[in-house]
This record gives sequence, C-alpha cells and structure tokens, in this order.
Amino acid sequence: MNKRTDQNLQFNKIVIISMVGNVGKSTTLDTLISPRMPDAAVYRIETINSTKKCGAKKEMFLRGDQIDKLQIEVAKDRQSIVDVGMSNVEKFAEGMNEQYGSHQLFDCFLVPVLAKSGADKETEDAIKTLLTLHQMGIAPANIKVMFNKLPRNSTVDIECEDILNFHEANPIFTLNKEAVIYQSDAFKALGEVDRTFAEMIVDDTDYYAALNNIPMDQERERVKTIKMARAQGTCKKLNMELEVMFKVLFGG
Repeated sequence: MNKRTDQNLQFNKIVIISMVGNVGKSTTLDTLISPRMPDAAVYRIETINSTKKCGAKKEMFLRGDQIDKLQIEVAKDRQSIVDVGMSNVEKFAEGMNEQYGSHQLFDCFLVPVLAKSGADKETEDAIKTLLTLHQMGIAPANIKVMFNKLPRNSTVDIECEDILNFHEANPIFTLNKEAVIYQSDAFKALGEVDRTFAEMIVDDTDYYAALNNIPMDQERERVKTIKMARAQGTCKKLNMELEVMFKVLFGG
C-alpha cells in the first residue's frame, strides 16, 4: 500500500455520508480511505460503529449537533475524514446550512451506493442524500458516488440503472463507473480466524506451504491453516481493488 502525500491527492478533507444503512460507510473509512491517508484525523458523527476505532493518529466521536466543534477540529487538520451516521445526515446538513458556504471546509462528499438491482429503498435514500448535498450548494465536482458490493458477475449498468438515469437527468454529482467495490468474502473469512483486515493485508506467511508440512492426522491444525490462507487471500484481493478505487476517487 502506497502512502500518499498532500501533493498526490486531489482531495484532503473528505466526508462519507449516506442516508442508507448497511451500505459500508464505516468500512469504507476503515479499509479504503484511512489506511491510504495515515496522517488524516478521523471524526465519527454518531455512527452505528461509534465505539470502533481504525487506528488513526487522531480519532474523535461527536454528536450530530456538534458542527461547531467539528469545524474547529477540522480547521486544525491538514487531512480529515468524517463519517456521518445514517440517522445524523439531516442534522448534519441543518447545522452546515446555518452557515452560508460552510461546506467549503471540505473538498469531497462521498456517497456510497449499494450496487444491487431491486434495492429500491436504498437507491431512493441515496438519491435523497445527493439532493441534500446539492441543496447545500456543493458543486458536482465535490460530490462523488462509489458503487459498493457489486456482484462480480454483474456490472454497474445492470445493477445501478436508476442512479445512472438520475445522474443523466440531474448531473449534480460526479459519477465514474470504475469507482466500484465488488462483493467479497473477506470479512466473513476474517470472522473465522479472529484477525483484522489491517493485520491480514500485511501478513506474508505462506499458509499453503505451511499446510503441506502439517501431517494429515492433524485435522484441526490443517483446517485452521486453510482458513488463514483463505482470509489472507480474500483480504489481499480486496485490498488490491481498494487501491484502484482510491486512485479513481481521489487521485494519488
């Protein structure tokens, strides 16, 4: 994983925001953005994962009505990442709207979109989020979408037709069909080995070689080792895709 400098990035103060639940906002922060911006401060605005930490040098948990405190903290940072909890989007927008031009403190608002055909409610709420950001006066270049959990045997054109049609009729945000994270078994595999994503992507153990050296009668150890191999492989595959996604979204 390459560490970026401020000069490499087109955006340095990022808000991840969506009215949709379970779309991967916090996971996006923890696995896609924060590891590639290691000097960035992290702020979680009353998210479901309000006790979770990603290992950032500075990480704070704030209420949705603490916009003034958020602004003061972000003003001190060279790089910041803000995760706005689903139930706090409207409160966050109201607080920002009380100050004309306050959105200019941030240079990118990222909206994760569930890449699944038939997810009508999720798509409706994603569009509502995009409209909310537009009504705050944010320029299309500063509002981006990313397509999350896309089935590997499908395409954005198939799964996200409503979002694509909305963008064509209302170009109020930036859309790049290469900004995709595919469905992955990485986190399911991690749950079977009690390791974190960060730990597995730097684990260079050759588990397949280790498996060959474990006697056949040691079934428990062989199963444990193959599970480690699976977790390592799925995490490293996902991390390679995240590297591409980061460049598509933010440059660097």
